[in-house]
Amino acid sequence: MGSHHVEVETHERVAVLRLNHGKANTLTPDVCRELTGLLMAAADAETAVVLTGAGAMFSAGIDLHELLAAPDRITEFREALVESFSALFHHPYPTVAAVNGNAVGGGAIYAAACDYRVMSRDAGRIGTPELRAGIPFPGMGIEILRHAVTPGVLTELALRGALYSAEQALGIGLVNEVVGGDELLGSAIATATQMTYAPSVLYAWTKRQVRADAGNPDVASVWDDDKVLDVIRSYVATRNERVR
Repeated sequence: MGSHHVEVETHERVAVLRLNHGKANTLTPDVCRELTGLLMAAADAETAVVLTGAGAMFSAGIDLHELLAAPDRITEFREALVESFSALFHHPYPTVAAVNGNAVGGGAIYAAACDYRVMSRDAGRIGTPELRAGIPFPGMGIEILRHAVTPGVLTELALRGALYSAEQALGIGLVNEVVGGDELLGSAIATATQMTYAPSVLYAWTKRQVRADAGNPDVASVWDDDKVLDVIRSYVATRNERVR
């Protein structure tokens, strides 16, 4: 199954979404809206997501050439981008970024919005040089970075605008793991699959807590969910076996 701007592959309980727009997988309103729709479909299906890029790039961020060609669409660009940021950041189930190439600006924010980030050792660079390009950060973009990195690193990312190698990104916590390029997608899918060990209602609840957005359902309904109780029973039984 595929589409014009975002390719889709299904691996059991994991949907691989692959940005595919031009050589640099740049972001236009159409790309952003398509990604948002696929993320909503994955949420409806209670499916984990791996986000990656086609070819040798993850994403170079906003398509500045298209933006400059149609300055009257700036609001459309901004709104579509922010909606896709929000859909990825608030996706209720596991999300893993497989950073296969340069992840710049909005591309880096997409990676940061994921619960776990794996980057290819020779992928290129990752960072948010928005100020260098004259682009104001959307509030949601800063909020995503704030959850991904420490305050000092956030300041450096946002104000210095440097681009980091995979090893440098690992050192500042912008990515969680660095692997060889041939291992990248398999590693990301394996991690996303492992992260589905918890019942979807429990994962979604805990993710909202981490995002400081507990909302509904009430925690009592999570405790009372049969699938959650089944996991508790299984965990207790496993621990009892280990004690013997």
